[in-house]
Amino acid sequence: MSDTPNNPQPGPDEAFDLATLIRCAADDNLSMAQAQALGKHLEAHPEDRARIDFERGLRDAVSAAMDTGPAPAHLRQAIESFIADSRTPDTVGPRTTRDRSFWSRSFLPIALAAMVLMAFGVTLMVSNQPAASTWNTGLSRNVTNWIQTEHKKCCESKEYREGKLNVTNVADVHEQTLRDLGAAPRRIQLDDAGYTFAGYGQCHIPGGGPSGQLIYMSNDGAGKPISLFVQRDDGQLNDVASKTDCLTNDQIFIWRADGLIYYLVSGPKSPTGEALKTLGAPSKQISL
Repeated sequence: MSDTPNNPQPGPDEAFDLATLIRCAADDNLSMAQAQALGKHLEAHPEDRARIDFERGLRDAVSAAMDTGPAPAHLRQAIESFIADSRTPDTVGPRTTRDRSFWSRSFLPIALAAMVLMAFGVTLMVSNQPAASTWNTGLSRNVTNWIQTEHKKCCESKEYREGKLNVTNVADVHEQTLRDLGAAPRRIQLDDAGYTFAGYGQCHIPGGGPSGQLIYMSNDGAGKPISLFVQRDDGQLNDVASKTDCLTNDQIFIWRADGLIYYLVSGPKSPTGEALKTLGAPSKQISL
């Protein structure tokens, strides 16, 4: 008799099927090899980017819904009492459950009560959602941590970087960002500031609209790479910064221009002054 299991474990190749790659991309959880595989697929099938955007939007919506609070105690108690009063002493069994009246008598009140709670939850979710212009401390920290982590991954792994940032011709970046973000950076090249463009690709900055990342290598080969993340400006910074401000925590510089939000990320003590000037960042800096 063979001892081969009836349900063998998935093989390693299954990690590279399209559905898995799209799911991992939406979660920002691609391995280096998966990022490279997805990059090659999207080169041949750019329309599949819409599937990744849909998955990300779905995750954001579910995350927002999960942040809502419970229904008020008085509403919950009233519904629970309503359900208790609607129950019958019938014993659930073959004969009872065959009777069509059992289902309408016993479960209709429960269904109605569930609908009331659901409707309340949707109302609560809508009423509790922050305005599009809100930028609170938690979101700011989440965004800056994510950006720093993603920049570090691209700096430390050439395979990961090349798999994700697969647009390597600087002449193509303007058109690609227009397609991805609905707007394009006015300035892209940083040669005069000591850095050479090395790649662009889409990313998913938490809590906002579509975004992308550009990475630059130091011309002398000694300096650390820097990243420029760009995101469609949907008013996220309206309450904290005007278009004449540059927010900074010493390693990330954030400003608004051209219908975009710019995030310039550097390593500790990296010389970014010339890069900021070349990119047109405001000179007025506000600490995060």
